[in-house]
Amino acid sequence: RRAEAQGKEIKKTDYEGQYEIWQLHMYYDVDEEGEEEDIVISYHRNTGAILRCIYNPLFRKFRPFQDFVFYPTEYCFDGEGICEILEPLQKVADTLMNQTLDTQTLMNAPWIFVRGGIGLDDLRPSPGKTIPVLGELEGNIQIIQHPGPPPVTFQTADRINSMADRAVGITPAVMGISTAERPVAKETVALQTEANKKFKSGIDNLRDKLSEFAWKLIDFFTQYQPTYKYGEMDEEKTIKFPTEYMRDGINIELATSSEMLNQEIRREITLTIYQILSDYMTKIAGMAQMLVNPQVPSDFKKMILDGNKISVKLLNRLLEDFEIKDADDLVLDIEKSMDTEKAIQESIDKMQPQKPPQGGGGQGGGPPMAPQGAMPPQAPGGLGG
Repeated sequence: RRAEAQGKEIKKTDYEGQYEIWQLHMYYDVDEEGEEEDIVISYHRNTGAILRCIYNPLFRKFRPFQDFVFYPTEYCFDGEGICEILEPLQKVADTLMNQTLDTQTLMNAPWIFVRGGIGLDDLRPSPGKTIPVLGELEGNIQIIQHPGPPPVTFQTADRINSMADRAVGITPAVMGISTAERPVAKETVALQTEANKKFKSGIDNLRDKLSEFAWKLIDFFTQYQPTYKYGEMDEEKTIKFPTEYMRDGINIELATSSEMLNQEIRREITLTIYQILSDYMTKIAGMAQMLVNPQVPSDFKKMILDGNKISVKLLNRLLEDFEIKDADDLVLDIEKSMDTEKAIQESIDKMQPQKPPQGGGGQGGGPPMAPQGAMPPQAPGGLGG
């Protein structure tokens, strides 16, 4: 009635129509206590009408947005990527290519000059067409061919491609091209690995961002506790999310390769790892043989176990440098594979001395043993003789 009294026309709401609704995440002092709270506002953009306001929507204090940065730069939210680095050179390459195509078009459509007054003003040449000409042909018709692109055009294109490769870090070392007179596989792989650190850092950044995205998704699920069902109809199972802060208990890491390796390099790396593990297994077998030998003193066996701990730690680090995720499953640890305490107790200095057999030497017996503490007889000419 108020609208009718003011002469305003009220439009009925179309519940089946489409409306543009915006969602704004912002910090605002709701209770005017001097501290801003995290709120989410849903509003109609055309009218500015606030439809909904949610106070503190996420308990973990994070925004449901994730930036993916390849190369971080200052004062830039999303960093810098390969396309942005190559954009200036790409514009130059596009201009050069367009000019080359225009030149090819002009070469395929030459200029034809016809002497006026000989009846060829509307000349349109076509294959197999007979055209009568009054007088000499060379004097009446002349075709001028457009020159092709100059050689400097292709030299410039190669230079632009080289500049683009340098701009993003593609060098001969990255491509596995050795500059030595006699290239060695290990040297080539080492140079390629060192040069690929630029790309590896960008890929690692994306891996970390994807892991953070997964964390935010889990935090979101832990708050709203959705229930997911899977399995067959008779074997229905559900997934429940705990309410604790799970970042303190588990870790999420995206398991992907961070290097662009071809098959030859992968084979070389796998062969190197196999040789390292084979040599390690051979030495471990020798160490285990000494541990089970009762004639080896206990102190020496303890030293072997100390060396085993150092070997396991160094081998794990070496496999991690090869980006082997299951390094613990590949490294054999003596302390986990055998009873080391029993092996130490069964040492020559830990075992109880055996009592000598009673009686003298009889049939089938050995010579009588000297009593404990007695000096054995000296050989003729020896000390004390």
